[in-house]
Amino acid sequence: MARVFSRLRPNDLIWNYWVNNYLLGHGPPAFDVLYWNNDTTRLPAALHSEFLTIYQHNPLAQAGALTVRGSPIDVSQITCDAYVLAGATDHITPWQACYRSSRLMGGQRKFILSTSGHIQSILNPPGNPNAIGKRGCSPALAPRRRPRHLLATAPTPPWLKHRGRMCTSRKDRMRNATATETKTINIKGTRVFVAIQRGDGSGPPLLLINGIGANLEVFDPFIDALEKVGRKKIGTIRFDVPGVGGSPPTLFPVRFRGLARLVAQLLDTVGYQEVDVLGISWGGGLAQQFAHQYPQRCRRLVLVATSTGAISVPGRPSVLAKLLSPRRYLQPSYLASIAPTLYGGIFRQRPDLARAYAHLVRAPHGLGYYRQLLAGVGWTSLLWLHQLRQPTLILAGNDDPIVPPVNARVMARLIPRARLHIVNGGHLSLLTEREQVAPLVYHFLREE
Repeated sequence: MARVFSRLRPNDLIWNYWVNNYLLGHGPPAFDVLYWNNDTTRLPAALHSEFLTIYQHNPLAQAGALTVRGSPIDVSQITCDAYVLAGATDHITPWQACYRSSRLMGGQRKFILSTSGHIQSILNPPGNPNAIGKRGCSPALAPRRRPRHLLATAPTPPWLKHRGRMCTSRKDRMRNATATETKTINIKGTRVFVAIQRGDGSGPPLLLINGIGANLEVFDPFIDALEKVGRKKIGTIRFDVPGVGGSPPTLFPVRFRGLARLVAQLLDTVGYQEVDVLGISWGGGLAQQFAHQYPQRCRRLVLVATSTGAISVPGRPSVLAKLLSPRRYLQPSYLASIAPTLYGGIFRQRPDLARAYAHLVRAPHGLGYYRQLLAGVGWTSLLWLHQLRQPTLILAGNDDPIVPPVNARVMARLIPRARLHIVNGGHLSLLTEREQVAPLVYHFLREE
């Protein structure tokens, strides 16, 4: 088991010692935590295999999917109090997964987000000046009262300040715990992680489709801004594309047409016949495909920072080349270094905001990212955009290095019932300019 975990971070846990100890002949540094960690327990082969199967298929997330000695396991039936501790830099059990796991259990739950990794998050001694713990219902985004942690050194951007709400009472905890329903659904063998927030019934929910490699939590700032506009509450449906976030990759690559079919099947499973659809960047292409392929199921369409695909005006090659790899999701420092060039807008003035944005993202599966790239290779909507009959709102940033705003103007001319709004921002204006964008989307969706 220890060797399996080491292979999750080979540069740090394998090659580092190979070079330092074997090639250079240096003695291993004194490190009490690693010494303690080296005192491993050998597992029987059958138990080891079962552990790996659980890690791969995650049956504990679905009631009754795992059976022990004839008894189906449902963690929601655990009604005792639970104290769940996670590490901010844990590579074995990422804190986002720990948080979602805590929400599966019944009873009272307290979630603590500690600093450090898999072991040191537990071993942080009292009084350690580098150790902080945050408690609350939305741990990812707990306020950082003391900028002692590496990720807290950058000033909090305006578009992330909403994440600083702490749950100070049992009533608050229960309200936040039930506001969003998250679950993994099985669609003909494809498991998809879904988050649903119920609206007030004044209109269909808004289906949100994310950009390449981005997990559903990235939409959180926009959804919170949307809830503050108007009196009517718009319900939302978000999902992780296979290979991203909580959705494992599919066995074979799926093109946009197949992904649109998957979205339709997802809506069938969660019980919605008609939705409004918002797609950003890569997700905007899938949103166009869904609206074209299932026109009766898409009432209104919102396209953000997107284009017509292969036949469009591309960004600069040096910018697009950075999208060929998921490296920016894997290395926050690399994301910070390329954010001004890649995303434009406010990131040009505040490149430090990239580290704050990194709080929202979760590294995609390697295969999942590249299969998303393959899904759109050669695809274009240019030939049939004139057939779309849905009222369409097209939003674009005037400083978008990935998708130049001229693409939005082209789509606005081709789609019969389209309206165009150019935002003073970059590729991620849906997040960075949410106070400006959210009212535009709200009034478009709820207008008579």
